Amino acid sequence: MTRRRPGVARIRRLFRSLYPWHRYIGLSAAPLVVVLAVSGILLNHAGGLALKHRHARAAWLLDWYGMHAPKPDAGWSLPGGDAPAGLLDGRLFIGETLTGIELPDLRGALRMPAFIVAASSSSLVLLSPQGEPLDRIDGLAGLPDGQVRRIGLSGGRLAADIGVGHYLADENLLNWRPLPVDSRVAWSETRALGHPLVDRLRQGYREHMLDWERVLLDLHSGRILGPGGVWLMDAAAIMLLLLAMSGVAVWLRQKAKRRARRRAATRH
Repeated sequence: MTRRRPGVARIRRLFRSLYPWHRYIGLSAAPLVVVLAVSGILLNHAGGLALKHRHARAAWLLDWYGMHAPKPDAGWSLPGGDAPAGLLDGRLFIGETLTGIELPDLRGALRMPAFIVAASSSSLVLLSPQGEPLDRIDGLAGLPDGQVRRIGLSGGRLAADIGVGHYLADENLLNWRPLPVDSRVAWSETRALGHPLVDRLRQGYREHMLDWERVLLDLHSGRILGPGGVWLMDAAAIMLLLLAMSGVAVWLRQKAKRRARRRAATRH
């Protein structure tokens, strides 16, 4: 009777236990591996997919990241149009449209037939009806010297309270002359902003704070779940290593079994 050595018996028991462990590890790692694989593939093509320029708009995801928009400053009436204008975190908005124009302050806005004019204390900004920047007029471009206090419409032309005087611009806003004393002006004035408009502006502002490339990077690394998420992805990486090692071990055992069966077959 042949006695098996204790060491050989232990190794065989270890190999037999690899089968269930290999299955359990595979089932546990599967969801995390899917996340790693999908996010990794998308990140490899981030440039082609323009993920840096695509923004997450889901309110729950923005809340998860703790991204909140500031409250807009008091709005200004827009003579020649119904929508108010104002500043949100230094950026100009017209109605519900948040433009990319940054201003140190806002002294009024108005709508003319071909464009919109927004005034800061030192310059006038011209925008298309859709809110796209067209031009900026300051002292070097012919704006009278002094600080702009307010702007308005007089007979369909731009009037401005600048420095110590009131001025009227020509149709092209190139030349300025003193405003006639008897002129009637519809000045742009401050106005309260309704809560629905404020909510829409703040949501529109938040929708440009988080790009999908950052979300996928955080998802791939686990940082989207905080410090614990990083450890979770580390665990997934360790499980992948264990799967690889246990898979190789199982394959070697199966290979050894096949060899033993072939040897037994040749003996007979």
